[in-house]
Amino acid sequence: MINKLFHKVRRNLDKRKYEVDFKYSKSKNKTAAERNIVFCVPSVSYPVGGIIVTHNYSEYIELNKLGNFNSSILHPYNPAFNPKIFNSKVTYKRNNSFDPKTDFVVLPELYAARHAPVLAKIGVPYAINVLNGYLMDFERAQFKRSYSQIDFAYKHASIICGISDDTIENINFVFPEHENKVIKSTYIIDKAIFKSWDQKPNIISYMPRKLAKHTELMLFMINKKLPSGWILKPIDGVSEDEVYKILTDTKIFLSFSELEGLAMPPVMAALSGAHVIGYTGEGNKEYFNLSCFTEVNCGDIKKMISETMEIVKLMDDNVYENDLNAIKILSDKFSKHNQFNFLNEFVERVGASFV
Repeated sequence: MINKLFHKVRRNLDKRKYEVDFKYSKSKNKTAAERNIVFCVPSVSYPVGGIIVTHNYSEYIELNKLGNFNSSILHPYNPAFNPKIFNSKVTYKRNNSFDPKTDFVVLPELYAARHAPVLAKIGVPYAINVLNGYLMDFERAQFKRSYSQIDFAYKHASIICGISDDTIENINFVFPEHENKVIKSTYIIDKAIFKSWDQKPNIISYMPRKLAKHTELMLFMINKKLPSGWILKPIDGVSEDEVYKILTDTKIFLSFSELEGLAMPPVMAALSGAHVIGYTGEGNKEYFNLSCFTEVNCGDIKKMISETMEIVKLMDDNVYENDLNAIKILSDKFSKHNQFNFLNEFVERVGASFV
């Protein structure tokens, strides 16, 4: 289910503190000339696309002093949290105190309704980073926040980021009055190692935490159809680097995306030379038109199996070909250049929020 990840997040935290006792405090920056962009993220100990993306943003801004800003990651419910699995060199903020004159906070859409009023009260400007346009109401369902509380968060945000065309459509559909605040974000994938399909073992990989029932049905129904020598390999409970390692050896990746913003795993798989088959989650339609992807309607397990068997046969007959032009288009789309353009626009708007 789409909320499986977030139930796991909640189990890792003190529920009472998470829902009731949270607060930010106002402080004065000792070095007032230095401005800071602080990205808030959940405290999780396993690779999650949105958190990887946020780490990349903060690391890039900090290392390049983009817009003359410092940047850091804050785990607001556990500031001492120190994840070991993310391959980045971010700076961590270890307290929940902010100076309204120098600090700018970036909230994920999952925190908007709960955190925005506290930040607004102490005068700290903030942005909402929407990495999934289908989770803007997450707090209404999970934390009993009202529509008006969510509306308050988006109304008082200085910037609203949307990760895909579909996500931006959702934001503008719900909050058309804030369209001028919205900018399109992106992310970078530069760790994938391309390997031609004919240099890989016969591995079909998938992520079981995505739509678990669909995965179970797929495994059951394809069990007797795969030729000998082909194996189905789950990707679960491993580090970011290990995910890339598995995908480098993957010939076919099964995508079980459910209402996504712009999922990373299918892109990582395709850039690693795998053929991707499965659901778009709506947001992924932005790249599923490329030839290295085969779209299947959500829930059509038999179609997913038939498409998988077709690609397996092409590979077994040695007639499948990687479309290098499609790989190039995908690589350009998720490049350092595009991420720089987004972050440059973002920090310019952050700077303007202090004027």
